[in-house]
Amino acid sequence: MATSPIDYRDSGFYRYHQHTKHTPAKLYGSRWTLDWDNQPNPFRRYHGAPQVPLPVPNVPPRCSYFDLRDTDSGPDLSLQHVSQLLYYSMAIATWKEVAGRGLRWALRVNPSSGNLHPTEAHLIASGIDGLEDGCYHFGVDEFLLEARHRGPVDDLAATLAAECNLPAAPLTILLTSIFWREAWKYRDRALRYCHHDLGHALAAIAEAARGLGLPVAYRHLFDDGRIAATMGLAGGDEAPGLLIAVGNPRSSLPEASAVDRRFEGRPNALSPQIIRYDSIEMVYAALRQCVHNREAEVRHIDHDTEARVELPSYSEAGKEWWHVVRTRRSGVDFDGQTGTDLATLGSILRRATHGFAGDLFNTPDGGGRSLVHLYLYVHLVDGLEPGLYAYDRAGARLLRLQSGDLRRRAAELSLQQAIAGYSAFAVSMVADLAGAYAAYGERGYRAVHIEAGAIGQGLYLGAESAKLNATGIGAFFDDQVNEYLNLPDGFEVIYHFTVGGAVDDPRLTDRPAYAFEAQTS
Repeated sequence: MATSPIDYRDSGFYRYHQHTKHTPAKLYGSRWTLDWDNQPNPFRRYHGAPQVPLPVPNVPPRCSYFDLRDTDSGPDLSLQHVSQLLYYSMAIATWKEVAGRGLRWALRVNPSSGNLHPTEAHLIASGIDGLEDGCYHFGVDEFLLEARHRGPVDDLAATLAAECNLPAAPLTILLTSIFWREAWKYRDRALRYCHHDLGHALAAIAEAARGLGLPVAYRHLFDDGRIAATMGLAGGDEAPGLLIAVGNPRSSLPEASAVDRRFEGRPNALSPQIIRYDSIEMVYAALRQCVHNREAEVRHIDHDTEARVELPSYSEAGKEWWHVVRTRRSGVDFDGQTGTDLATLGSILRRATHGFAGDLFNTPDGGGRSLVHLYLYVHLVDGLEPGLYAYDRAGARLLRLQSGDLRRRAAELSLQQAIAGYSAFAVSMVADLAGAYAAYGERGYRAVHIEAGAIGQGLYLGAESAKLNATGIGAFFDDQVNEYLNLPDGFEVIYHFTVGGAVDDPRLTDRPAYAFEAQTS
């Protein structure tokens, strides 16, 4: 078993974690219903900010999703690169329409809990061909940039490099969270899902950058308040969550300095009434604390089993990465019949846990730390006995903990959601909360959810590339899962996932995401 954790139970994040756990009593005793008249607008716009149209994105060079690799250098960035990066990571993927009902809604490339999309993207551009230096917001609904500040921004790059060691790349992306968008549906538990979505978006951007041959790196440790003020977001409803650098880093920078900038544009109101949740505001105040103990122990879970299954590599090339990211969807219903094989499972798990260059979780060549562990409920995998397995990330193998049909149990633990049992396999993502607290203090709670979200996006894309489907499950009976998995002290479940064959809904029709898609193939 893992070594004894440090005491994290009096932390703000753990009080929130306990408060937001699902229990049968909460689930079946609640009479709360959604207020549809107060549903938040899924699109943030900055009224009055000059608009910069993005060019029609090109189809990138051919490459299988499973063959994507990191690069240390790439082409000089242009506005075309920015367009492609956003199109294959943060843009609308399709509009869904119910024939004859007048109902339509957008699905995006980056997945989101409840399709509510709390994540916004702000850009710092410097030296990009075709784009004036400045700070921009990505207007997702019309596929354009909103210029919130135009002018030199080298001092921003220097400040970020000095404060959080972020590479000074020509493009820096700040991902923010609007907690209300998720709280409208999920109330107190919303902050968990917002940070899952940060991880989804991080992986979406990083994989798109890899596909375009661009270097990418991220940071989750920085001063939230200072970043918000620097980007003209202080006092607003967007909370800074991640910084991502894209493109070739510059070797020389001016000295970091404070510059008083004027930002253009007024954010649109998202709902007639914004409801604030004290639990979310209090835990976010705690998560803003930013520490990094590099000497903190990387803990492991020892499993008492000799039943080990080596995972082979995938034997066939997956689908083109750009096609995978644009066609990825969350399966709403699974057929209970579609399975996969051991080699495909191995490839999906390897890619999903590969990681990216940053200050959080491990990449194969080191750097960061891994705080999330995977347990699999295997239902339909050729060459693998049904049962419960732990994934040994370092050894690329599965450790069998229990044999037998777990379809009903997987569904029960996932808040009685049948899709967890009707799949090829389901996943419990377990976080080392004690280790996260030792490494990052309160900020560790954000870290584990970001890592889980990034792994989840990897499961989405790996499944899609292998002609399967996937769905993230943010709702589960927390303590029942912890007990069933017999987790050591300090480890708790934070995310569920399921992969299988989705059932199509014939009532729904796909429509082009943007006007240029209707004009070009």
